[in-house]
Amino acid sequence: MRLLLFEGPAGSGKTTCLVHRVRLQLEDHPLDRDQRVLALTRIHGSRRRIEACLQTQDGGIGHRFDSFTVDAFAWRLTRRWRSLVEVKFGMALTDELSWNENSVLAGRLLEDPLVASWVAATYPVVAVDEMQDSKGGQLEVIKGLAEVTECIAAADGFQDLSGDGENQAVAWAHEAGTVRELRTIHRTDVRGILDAANAIRTRVGVTNGVGFEVKAAFSHNMAAGLLARWLTFWSRGKETDIAILTPTAKPP
Repeated sequence: MRLLLFEGPAGSGKTTCLVHRVRLQLEDHPLDRDQRVLALTRIHGSRRRIEACLQTQDGGIGHRFDSFTVDAFAWRLTRRWRSLVEVKFGMALTDELSWNENSVLAGRLLEDPLVASWVAATYPVVAVDEMQDSKGGQLEVIKGLAEVTECIAAADGFQDLSGDGENQAVAWAHEAGTVRELRTIHRTDVRGILDAANAIRTRVGVTNGVGFEVKAAFSHNMAAGLLARWLTFWSRGKETDIAILTPTAKPP
């Protein structure tokens, strides 16, 4: 298992460290002519972001990579090995398979030495951003890749908005690989915002602070109207950076 995870809160530089480590890996072990880096994320927004980071001239790797969502890569893998799926698992691929079912199947395919060696020969380095979003079959694909490639990932279990407890991907990485924790926030130095973010992560009460103010509204419609007025007041006709935090569900 060759897995390195950069773990830390938003703004701690996880993706930057991920891309930097990929670049160092390629400097130590250059790609052959027909090899590429495989970049994976769970959703398209983060896929586009890591594409931009990998393509940068300062710190990136140029264009020697392919980027997919985990679901899309799993779909390509099962279609590439369609005949083996039919022989090995006794089933024909159909469009009725869900994305998760297809990803589970791809994870099982990666257990086959022939498939694993083909993937490793094509993509010796795999970069996984926002890994906390990958669950079920998607995580099985990443596990399979980590067995045969140099897998470098970034994740923050706290940012798993669909989770209700321990994040599967992060828990697995702690057991199976090497974890480097990032604690310094580079995105802002406003003390009130940093204190509020820490309070939210540690599940304590959030209070007003320097550069941060708590506002409440009786409904989302009222909140939208108040927010529009506050944005006008805060910006005061000039360009300024404003961050807004809002609950994703009603409190229990």
